[in-house]
Amino acid sequence: MLKTMLRTLYRDRFYAAINVAGLSLAMASCLVLGSYLLTELTYDRHNVNRDRIYRVATEFTANGRTERVATSSPELAPLLKENFADVRDYVRFRTAESNWELGKDRLIRHGQDAYYWSDIYTVDDNVFDVFTHHILFGDPKTALVDPSSAAVSRTFAQKYFGNTNPVGQIVTLDNGEQKKITLVFDDLPQNAHLRYDVLLSYNGVAKPKDD
Repeated sequence: MLKTMLRTLYRDRFYAAINVAGLSLAMASCLVLGSYLLTELTYDRHNVNRDRIYRVATEFTANGRTERVATSSPELAPLLKENFADVRDYVRFRTAESNWELGKDRLIRHGQDAYYWSDIYTVDDNVFDVFTHHILFGDPKTALVDPSSAAVSRTFAQKYFGNTNPVGQIVTLDNGEQKKITLVFDDLPQNAHLRYDVLLSYNGVAKPKDD
């Protein structure tokens, strides 16, 4: 039986090769498609509160065209909470400090070690109540209360401090500010809507002056 099959395959090896190649391509396509669907269907599912978290977008019209961007005024969040009972809390993500160039990687130093980082946000200190993180070191309730505090990812911590606990260590931003590491969280999944390596306290952001 086996000899007959091998003999047939050898005799019709061209067509056999086409069939094997077609089957291989079909299986590879199914694996790629399955992997893509799994990634899309599990997007942000690490967040326990995912069904209650919404991102506010801004819609505006200019020159007859309507545009929508996933950003809004930082003053909108407290206004929504004050006026809508359904809004239980909010977390603001700010991408750049006032004297940092937007979209530019930021240099962060510790001693002789200096590395550039792109995923840095300034956030409200309740970020760990709203978004789910696996905390490695530190207290998520108080980690970002102090304006000079910083919460960092496992990747960030290992880059500067290896496998030791870096809580209490000081890092220096490229604008000269010093921040104390108060918490280390595990790296976020690749299919997370927001991914970051450094979170700074929004309490350190200057409030707008009243007219």
